[in-house]
Amino acid sequence: MTSLSFENIGRVANVKSRVNMPMIVFCVLAFAFGVALTLFASSNTNEGLGMTGLFVGVLIVIVSVAVMFSKRKQWIYVPTGSPLYSESVEMDMESLKGLRKRLVQIDSEAEKMFASADNGRVLFESIYATDGSFAAFQISQYTALMYVPIMEIRCLTGSQALGFVELLRKEIYRKS
Repeated sequence: MTSLSFENIGRVANVKSRVNMPMIVFCVLAFAFGVALTLFASSNTNEGLGMTGLFVGVLIVIVSVAVMFSKRKQWIYVPTGSPLYSESVEMDMESLKGLRKRLVQIDSEAEKMFASADNGRVLFESIYATDGSFAAFQISQYTALMYVPIMEIRCLTGSQALGFVELLRKEIYRKS
């Protein structure tokens, strides 16, 4: 079984990566502000203010470059153009049983996708569109110092995805 990731979802669903223009514009503006602050601080005759401005300016430049390179891509659900987000939460077997009941109410086919899991911790991973038009999830069990998927990746669209995203927001990720 493959693990849940944006790349693996892109193979089975209409999910693509695109350039995150708002983040790039923000980073370029922050970079320009950081450079301007650094130049202003280096020409300032007040030593205390100059050193502080120089430090802050260089810090803004470094952070803006780091963010620009780490957040330059964004995954979207192509039919709606909605950005995708990924979250995960560890849970015990008792919580998994409760989650299974709620998932079956949303997606009747999810019941047969659950494999029997041993006692221990499980990892519930999900990728979802902010507008609720797409969602995917997978459950993995902790064994031998790693998480091993115990079910195939399940993709949902339409009303099933919307119900799933509401379940995520209300019951699963509110605790973490």
